[in-house]
Amino acid sequence: MSQEIPIDKIFIGEVNVRKNLGDLLPLINSIKEKGVLQPILVRPSEGKFEVVCGARRLEAAKAAGLKTIPAIVRELSDRDAIAISLTENLHRDNLDLEERIVGYEKLKKANRNIKTDRDLARLLNIPRTKIIEDYEAYAAFLKLSKEKMKVEVRPTKMEERKKGKSIPRQHAVLLERTFKKVESKIPEEEREKKYVQLAKVIAPLEQKVAKRVLNHFVVHPEKPVEEIKREVLEVHDIPVTVNFTPRVFGGLVRAAEERGITVEQLVKNIVEDWLKRGGYLAQGKSS
Repeated sequence: MSQEIPIDKIFIGEVNVRKNLGDLLPLINSIKEKGVLQPILVRPSEGKFEVVCGARRLEAAKAAGLKTIPAIVRELSDRDAIAISLTENLHRDNLDLEERIVGYEKLKKANRNIKTDRDLARLLNIPRTKIIEDYEAYAAFLKLSKEKMKVEVRPTKMEERKKGKSIPRQHAVLLERTFKKVESKIPEEEREKKYVQLAKVIAPLEQKVAKRVLNHFVVHPEKPVEEIKREVLEVHDIPVTVNFTPRVFGGLVRAAEERGITVEQLVKNIVEDWLKRGGYLAQGKSS
């Protein structure tokens, strides 16, 4: 059961994982017209109440001039309060990337039973792959933050992506995974620059095209990034059927797996390189 609690006795503490409350104006207008339709969740804390879920409703209610707000009061440990706050916001897709990572880390610290990503995923009732990808995207975010390039969880404006100011989360995941495969082949002093260049090149591309650019980069990490992009975008595939012996095909499969690309992409790259070395193709161009 909910009860009306004075707003001045409620505060937003560290267990609430959402820090960016977004645009509150529509919610403020709704509260002025209809009131707070869903109670917030709070826990007692030293004579006051700490918000577990409902920080946006609390702040909007304050702005709307309310003196009290409906709330459900529950005795909760830090571990349970963080888990509830994180779970609700994850399932509503309300958190940006940094908030998600901070939330995961808070929960790990508060709950010593969490030993692996699988444990964390089970507790939050989300796929383990989602957690892994969030950490990969965050690794990309840290590398791109010097360029003030954001990794966006939700769909981003194409204008921002074209300007190199943001990159979709899934693109960032692909970038981080791909770069790790060939990082040792790139001179250390060039790695940071090439990473940023790749990010800016793939940011405005469709995901499948971005993946093709990154696959080509794995095979040719020494090439300028713009040249790799040009070669990929200039490709007009003409289907050709080629039969390989089991022995040769097995070798192709192993080579493709080592590079993290498909057998088809590997064969295309091998043929193109051979034609260039033989003088059948102009260097730096694809046909």
